[in-house]
Amino acid sequence: MEISDQGLHSLHEHFSCLASLSRFSLSICNREKLTENGIQGLINALGGLQTLSCITLDFSNCKNVSDKTLQIITNGLRDNQGITTLELGFTGCCRVTDEGVKFLSLH
Repeated sequence: MEISDQGLHSLHEHFSCLASLSRFSLSICNREKLTENGIQGLINALGGLQTLSCITLDFSNCKNVSDKTLQIITNGLRDNQGITTLELGFTGCCRVTDEGVKFLSLH
């Protein structure tokens, strides 16, 4: 089964039921149909969960993940002060560059 933007947006719709969630982990590696639009929906949902303290996201080998994806993640989670741990996997994402990692580290 291929996870796409539509799948992430439908996941977003159910996050209101997870108001007390403290840890979230998702591995969606090797997905060709996943774009920044879907990731934006996921990050918007995660950013709104104020009890969330730890997030692990693995996008390894997703060809559409880029520096802009890192900006989406950084900007979308910036206001959630409860997040103490953010683990990201981007192995094999050829559109993620040193500039994107630098942006992530500065914010």
